[in-house]
Amino acid sequence: MADNQANMHEMRSVSTLGGVAMMCSIGVGIATENKPLSTDDCYFQVIEIYPLDDGEMKSDTMTISDKGVDYKGEAYEVEVEFSKSIKATWLPDQNNRMTSPDIRRGERAEIFRLADTSTYYWRSYNLDNGVRRKETALFLYSNTEDETTEKLTPENSWMIEISTHQKTLSIKTPKNDGEAFGYDIQLDAKNSTFILQDDGGQSFELESAERRWRIANADGSELLMDKKQIIGTAIDLIHFKTKKFIVDAEDEATINTKVLNENSTKHTTKTTDYLNTSSNYTVQTSTSVTQYSQGLITGPTTLQGNLTVIGAVKTTGTIRNNGVNIGSTHYHIGVHGTTSGPM
Repeated sequence: MADNQANMHEMRSVSTLGGVAMMCSIGVGIATENKPLSTDDCYFQVIEIYPLDDGEMKSDTMTISDKGVDYKGEAYEVEVEFSKSIKATWLPDQNNRMTSPDIRRGERAEIFRLADTSTYYWRSYNLDNGVRRKETALFLYSNTEDETTEKLTPENSWMIEISTHQKTLSIKTPKNDGEAFGYDIQLDAKNSTFILQDDGGQSFELESAERRWRIANADGSELLMDKKQIIGTAIDLIHFKTKKFIVDAEDEATINTKVLNENSTKHTTKTTDYLNTSSNYTVQTSTSVTQYSQGLITGPTTLQGNLTVIGAVKTTGTIRNNGVNIGSTHYHIGVHGTTSGPM
């Protein structure tokens, strides 16, 4: 019986049959090549088998030939392929790691043999991490209570994948356990992008090389910060609420809308050139004061309320007060002036 967790871990890692270990350690292996990304297999030279070998460790094979005479007296010649390296498959030592460590030539690992077969396994000692260069590792963490589940997959587990080969970091969560949304986080250092999104259409994106930020949802609302531009989009409403709101537009400010409503206790417009091209322009106020150094009024204009005009005003067309023409064609009965026309 195991008397501590360390011993229990060792017992779980070794299968037994009739008290005889079916998986036994045969020694320390040194990797004779870099493990390819596409496989969990690698080649090792076991120190205990070749303790005095001081040559360069390679996984190359060589041909051994032999000649002789058999029991019938007939001559024979045989050739056998031979290598000091053995092929071993990764033996996982972390419950959540799904991909084997990317060990490289020269790293040490513990080598196991399955009974008296030619099947071997390796497990990294993690003593030569300085030999490592780029790595890719996939981790899965169970997200299910289903007792019939036999294998962890990205569909039933939280997933983390780190790849310095591809320059990516990925985090994904499923919604197999009642979650409302699944989430996907992608960092791509090679393409200088970062994405956070759910499976409902919401997303947050950063493109560093393009100097672009984007926030969007499934309803069509979007805020885009693209280099020297900021563009906001909303189908129904954009509402800013604050004590003081200032817009500084150096060249031009444009408002395109069907109806423009302004509510304020005081409205001040200061400009060197004012142009109103409305087809119908109405000013309605209880008191209106208009002051000109020199003014020109053209076209039909309606002013309602008390109006005070200070300064010279030139008008084109008739001027009416309560429906009565008070322009140049109007004159008062019994009043004669010195001009040739009526007064």
